[in-house]
Amino acid sequence: MAKSRKAVGRAEPKYNPMKSNVIQMGVVFIIIAALVLVYAAGVMK
Repeated sequence: MAKSRKAVGRAEPKYNPMKSNVIQMGVVFIIIAALVLVYAAGVMK
């Protein structure tokens, strides 16, 4: 148990920061794009 936890602890810092940053950027970009599309659709109507 202790060994597996240590291994996971070592693996997480390497992978998670990059993946979480990419995911956050993607989510933020999608949200902004959706808001812009909704706003544009509202203006067009």
